[in-house]
Amino acid sequence: MKRNKLQPYLAFSFAGLLSGLAAGQVLITQYHEGRSNNKYLELTNTGDEAVDLSTYTLARFINDGAEDWKNDGVPNAIERLSGTLEAGASLVLANGGASVPYDADEANLISSIITFNGNDSMVLYEGLDEFDVPITTTAAIVDAFSVTVGANDISVLRKAQALGYNTSTGTTFADFPAVWETIDLETADMASLGEDAFLGSSALGKSLPVVGFSAASTTVSEDSGSVEITVEILNPDGQGVSVDVTLDTSLSTVSSAEVGGFATQTVTFPSTAASGDTRSITVNIANDNDEEPTEQAFFNLENIQTAGEAIVGGSNVFTLGILDDDIEIQPLYISEIADPSDAFSARFIEIFNPTETDIDLAAGNWNIIVYFNGNTSGQTIPLVGVISAGTTYVVANSETNFTTAYPDAGFPNQTSGSINSNGNETFELRFGGGADTGVLVDIYGIVGTNGEGQDFEFLDSQVERSVPGPSATFDVAQWTIKAATTAEMTPGVFGGGGPPVGVELEVLGFCVDAELGRGDLIVTGLGTKVWILQFSDDLGLTDVWEELPGGFSEIDNPDGSTTIQFFDAVSATSARYYRLIEQR
Repeated sequence: MKRNKLQPYLAFSFAGLLSGLAAGQVLITQYHEGRSNNKYLELTNTGDEAVDLSTYTLARFINDGAEDWKNDGVPNAIERLSGTLEAGASLVLANGGASVPYDADEANLISSIITFNGNDSMVLYEGLDEFDVPITTTAAIVDAFSVTVGANDISVLRKAQALGYNTSTGTTFADFPAVWETIDLETADMASLGEDAFLGSSALGKSLPVVGFSAASTTVSEDSGSVEITVEILNPDGQGVSVDVTLDTSLSTVSSAEVGGFATQTVTFPSTAASGDTRSITVNIANDNDEEPTEQAFFNLENIQTAGEAIVGGSNVFTLGILDDDIEIQPLYISEIADPSDAFSARFIEIFNPTETDIDLAAGNWNIIVYFNGNTSGQTIPLVGVISAGTTYVVANSETNFTTAYPDAGFPNQTSGSINSNGNETFELRFGGGADTGVLVDIYGIVGTNGEGQDFEFLDSQVERSVPGPSATFDVAQWTIKAATTAEMTPGVFGGGGPPVGVELEVLGFCVDAELGRGDLIVTGLGTKVWILQFSDDLGLTDVWEELPGGFSEIDNPDGSTTIQFFDAVSATSARYYRLIEQR
């Protein structure tokens, strides 16, 4: 799926620069070492003139060689830059697997060297030619972000143009507090375009008007009739600005007719526009009776016109997802989430299929979205296998760790490093796409709310669905949360919905302790029906069946069966018969 490309953004000016200016005007202005593959590096042209980036090379020095750049050492990997970076603009390089705060495709460049993990240094060189490989000179260093250890799960902002490094052994960015400021990941992840913490805008840049879509995407049903797409302006300069909204027919999977024969529309902001002002256009949506997958229309901003210097930036591509209203969405749901207290690497999430039909998850474009620590942007896990009728589908953090922790469970159906929740995350199950385009079918938690201290926190615990069926609105009363180790987790066992649909009620065992007056009835096939336990002394011939006054309790067993436990004065009669019947 195409994503909007983050445009180099000219951000707000910065006053009161410190003395001792850095040698170059292109500087490293943000280092973002997020969880999993969420790694980004921001460069900014802090000067007043455009820069030809073809003279710049970015290098990574890793692990024990993290300080080799200080002594004419050889880097682990390099990235030759290209193109032009306008005055005051920022350029973002991303790891190819990054998704928070935005997908890698939205960055300016996906680079294989953006794989730092808290003990790697990033160094920017200028003036090298193509034969200067490996790099063995300190003379061409323009800037460096020096790390030896401990730069995990943080985002670091440059707040001054002064030198933020030296070549003394053992020094790191932390030794230059006047230059570098550490912020938490959540601050960076939730920042907006134009803010210093946002990856793509720096306080060391310049201020120019920027026009972009207010949001990057939305999904609507085919029968919705129409949808409005909104364009906004930031930091206007008193000059009128107009821009065209065009349909990219080469990338869109919808036909022009399906979006009302859309033709290019122009939006105009007057000279009196204030920052944050918006203009909207309407896209009409045609409905048909054909069953089809979720389709997408991509809209671009082009041909900006102004007497000033406004640019298109931020979200310059808008993705419209159109969900077919003729497709029936199967009621899959989350049945178990595991964060075992004795093995964090044995985390998993389990999906249950309560239907009588095998479901191809990839064909339906089913996805799990994980929102870490209260973020509003999530990490998407596309599901790729088949979930058989009445069975579960387990996505684990690691196959090796999973099979070690749960030797009787077999292999997980799928693995993902994003299954790494420590109890305060939110999970979504979506059909037809990810967070931007998919339909929300089931959810655990609250997007944008950190679960720590909330009633849905599950640190070192097991979460099981107590009410079967999906819900697009979270209700903690539908779940059971209890402290648990790996021994108490039940991956692959039917959770929160009973045995496979279509299985008849079957008695596996029955025992009575007359002295205690207790009975244990072991059964399978309860499903999602409501059952009543009745008794009789003569099979209901003359003594009619009556509901047991004390009722019964259900105990789920590891093999998927259920123990019906009840108390009755069985010693007071010569015979007693029991039956389970469905409540009607």
